[in-house]
Amino acid sequence: MKGMIMRHITLAALLAAGGLASAHAGVPHPANVLPMTVQHSDTFPRVNIPMVSITLCAPGHTDAAYCQTIPNILVDTGAAGLRIVSSVLKPGLRKTLVPETHQGKPVAECLQYVSSAVWGKVSKADVWLGTDPTQGKTLNPQYGKSVPFQVIGDDDIPAAPKDCASTGPVMDSVEDFGANGTIGVQPSILDGNPLYYTCNAATCEEASVGKELMVPNPVSLLPSDNNGVILQLDPLHADNKQETVSGKLILGIGTEDNNKLAPNTRIAYVTPDEMGMSSIKLQVGANEASTFVGKDYYDAFDSGTNALRFPSLQGLSTVYPHKWWYNPPKSEVVSMTFTDTKGTATSSSFTVAPTVPADFTKYAVLSQLGGHDKKNVLIGLPYFYGKTLYFAMDGAKVPAADGKSVLTGPFNGL
Repeated sequence: MKGMIMRHITLAALLAAGGLASAHAGVPHPANVLPMTVQHSDTFPRVNIPMVSITLCAPGHTDAAYCQTIPNILVDTGAAGLRIVSSVLKPGLRKTLVPETHQGKPVAECLQYVSSAVWGKVSKADVWLGTDPTQGKTLNPQYGKSVPFQVIGDDDIPAAPKDCASTGPVMDSVEDFGANGTIGVQPSILDGNPLYYTCNAATCEEASVGKELMVPNPVSLLPSDNNGVILQLDPLHADNKQETVSGKLILGIGTEDNNKLAPNTRIAYVTPDEMGMSSIKLQVGANEASTFVGKDYYDAFDSGTNALRFPSLQGLSTVYPHKWWYNPPKSEVVSMTFTDTKGTATSSSFTVAPTVPADFTKYAVLSQLGGHDKKNVLIGLPYFYGKTLYFAMDGAKVPAADGKSVLTGPFNGL
């Protein structure tokens, strides 16, 4: 992976912490479906943030004393790995989690973004997706046993080393992070982050650890429905702004009746290490097109980015404020042609609309929010509204829509 970035566009006044009840609470759903919502309240007022709930249990336990269902987990198709802010874990569960160790010392991870980082130890828990085991048995429950995940801001280990904060401040709270945690479900199995450490009581030193100790995409460790995920988000009712949108995070592709690959899906193969395209060409109207080559720019179809982020284009150069997002005088259609790693070119488009600060406090859904970015082309959550998008795991076998052939990941189905 070329590098991780902090991908959320926010106003400083919108940073806040707390919990948010799921709009789907109490509604039955298949065991391989996690209800997903995009909404905000006074406690989570950021825009275009898709959230689900997951359940963590101490390894081998399914009783309420050793399990916790955690809401407001950001769904991120642009990264791999489960990360939970320490302060949201109830003390009884936190004490029973199993820490990862290397040569007898606890393992910690630093995940760096462009302007910030997260730090915390790596622990293991049973991760239940789409099922709460404390509420009784479910047909074909999906859970990973002893899944390594990062506990952000855990005070059981020393503070982050100075080199971890070399890209910016370390985010160790819900308020800073903007969610209770994140579940990274991109096609790669491992997060690919080389910054792992072993710690003693006073300091942590960078270390080379085995893949079995690294933070994985938790979907890869499920007993079935483990070859990828599907994100579905409802279309907006009207205009490009809305207070809330519902959707689903569906586990598996072609493994159940409810997750088959749709016949009209465009398959775009991505590289196993970068998870991006060979190139993306963007154009505003009749203006000259700009081509962003994969080796020079990081790109992704990324639910963890809350805007359509790309460098300045001819015909769309107005940004407001502080070069955070585009604010053109009228809505502009951006034509997009992306070429995958097998040389297949596919055309699509998206719209960037005027945005004012009041929109960020009134709406949780801005489907035409465009963000400025110098070195990345990130087709963020606004592109996902009203669509069904597939993210097939690296090396996974996926039944094709024709029912006769098998596709091999990693790929995005758009």
